[in-house]
Amino acid sequence: MNIASAIQFGALAVVAVFTLIRLPLAIQGRNPMLFWGLAAATIGVALSISSIYLPVDALLGGANHANLILRYATYGVVALIGGSAAAAFQAPRVQRIILGRPGLVVLAATVIATTVLFSMCDMPVSSPGLSAY
Repeated sequence: MNIASAIQFGALAVVAVFTLIRLPLAIQGRNPMLFWGLAAATIGVALSISSIYLPVDALLGGANHANLILRYATYGVVALIGGSAAAAFQAPRVQRIILGRPGLVVLAATVIATTVLFSMCDMPVSSPGLSAY
């Protein structure tokens, strides 16, 4: 294992630990958005590691669908952590913008655009980070 892999797995371990720490609180109903944001971050960090990305992508057909899931997880992190931060700063108007109709419309448009552009691309080989392209 080289230093870059150690850093990647270290980051995965840290975010996974924080996600697990938040799980009991989320079950109790205390800030579940933070838990789901951390869970999405854990998925995103895991899929950014080649030794995890390649087997997951192989299960999904080997055409970089894991990269699409990575992008969706990133969008989820931004929305959920943004909503949690707005709640923490007691900014209900900002929270409504992020997690209300305006934010969800932007999120849906982004997901649709990402999916359409991804489906239009010719990526026959699984490539972590799309580095082969």
